[in-house]
Amino acid sequence: MRTGLIAGSIAAIIAALVSLPLNSPVDNVFNSLTVAAASLAVGIGAGMVWDRLAANSHQAQYFVGGLALGLVAVVVVAVAGNFWLDRSISFIVPLAAIAFAVPAILIPSMGSVPAAGLRWSAPALFIAAAGIGIGLVGLGDAESGELSLPERAETTTQEESTPTASEQNSLTYLVGDGSEVTFTVGEQLSRLPLPNEAVVRTTRLSGQINLDGQPSLVEVDMHSLASDQRFRDQYIRTRMFPNSPVASFTVDSVSDLPEEFFNGQTFTRHVGGLLSLNGVETPLTFDLEVRNDGDVLNVLGRTVFTWDQVQVRVPTARTVVSVEDEVSVPVLLVAQPR
Repeated sequence: MRTGLIAGSIAAIIAALVSLPLNSPVDNVFNSLTVAAASLAVGIGAGMVWDRLAANSHQAQYFVGGLALGLVAVVVVAVAGNFWLDRSISFIVPLAAIAFAVPAILIPSMGSVPAAGLRWSAPALFIAAAGIGIGLVGLGDAESGELSLPERAETTTQEESTPTASEQNSLTYLVGDGSEVTFTVGEQLSRLPLPNEAVVRTTRLSGQINLDGQPSLVEVDMHSLASDQRFRDQYIRTRMFPNSPVASFTVDSVSDLPEEFFNGQTFTRHVGGLLSLNGVETPLTFDLEVRNDGDVLNVLGRTVFTWDQVQVRVPTARTVVSVEDEVSVPVLLVAQPR
């Protein structure tokens, strides 16, 4: 038991560290904490098996063979799971190899170590494994749906960033590279024990921002929305927006610019407009943060809508237990003077 705890703790530390750069299928389920816990369980179970085989003349062979079969079983489950969760194989298999290989190597070799030498190692390593597993749980690879205004270039001084007279007079901006929008909604999948945040995003935005009182239009290619699961992306293209690949947001008039616009400072504003999606027009209001850097206009908008509000059916699938009603939408517009 003690040797299993030691081997499992060492495997947990290694696996938790290795899991960080791997691309987790779902970060709130497959993360450093769950990886460490699973590795500890394998190590403790391996230690118990080793002790029960103590009287068997083929102890080592049966022990290693049993761990090999356990690894094969996990690989089969990972392969099957990859049909529902992308990257299950690439995430689970290397970590499972660590969880099974470390006890297979360490437990037989610790038989020659005096018991006194292992007495304090087990609790110390267990505490270290638990600390690393818990401490790294927030450092997964999942991308948040949050967006923020880009930082100013470090080499740009305040004087250099202030718009010139000609740039101040340019009140028409074309949306282009650097723009992004994300849609975030909570969901509960049948194959996962915890709720998950589904985040889809795209950088395919276009349009024109007019700050002289003329209408402004921003368009989003909905068929380019992508998440961490290809099945979700396919559902969006074929089930949610099969015949309406473009969503547009129109603002009738934006004018009366504050002084902050002309000196390059960030200011806030509420802007209302019409969202056109699947042929349905829905009034929406965005909370904006705006900064005019002269050669580029940065606009960060945030809004929340419900499925009923935009008249879109709540996504359904055999593996989806529930989907929250509210969808959070931050959008970053990076536009250059026309």
